[in-house]
Amino acid sequence: AMSSPEGQDAITCLESRMSGVTKDDVIRAVTDPTQRSAWDTTISGFQRLVEADPEDPWREEVIYFMLPCPRPLANREMLQRCWQRDLPGGGWAMLFQSIEDENIWPMSEERVRASARLAGYMLRPIIGGPPDSLELVIINNISFGGNVPTWLTNRVQKLLKNKPLEWARSLERYCKEKRDRS
Repeated sequence: AMSSPEGQDAITCLESRMSGVTKDDVIRAVTDPTQRSAWDTTISGFQRLVEADPEDPWREEVIYFMLPCPRPLANREMLQRCWQRDLPGGGWAMLFQSIEDENIWPMSEERVRASARLAGYMLRPIIGGPPDSLELVIINNISFGGNVPTWLTNRVQKLLKNKPLEWARSLERYCKEKRDRS
């Protein structure tokens, strides 16, 4: 992760390889609120507020969640429109864009809203790799919102620099354990 010149953005890029998990297992683990809450400690209160229309090839939905922040920062909330798409060659992508919609989730002075300028996941099979081996690419450009000084943003980013890899490992572990239980 690195900081933008304004000091408000956190930019994360990660490429991770997983083995022993299927694309469908990973998709369910990141999109199903019940499953997501079982393994993902980087967010809380994950909710699907608008379900996808079954006829929509992009499976557009609206989601809400909280980003727990280290003290002295207040937790941040996020309201996002997201799209899912199957890709050629057995891949899958999920893209996110923050939105403001008072009818779906009103703003509140009691909460600070962060926004994703650019965010997404891409999942694809590793060609020539072992069965059930996948490559996961994550990109996030998140603005914390509120009035956060650059020095504090930089400090928080140092504290969180290993979180994306920990997130990917936690996802892989969850999918393997779920598969072993079934």
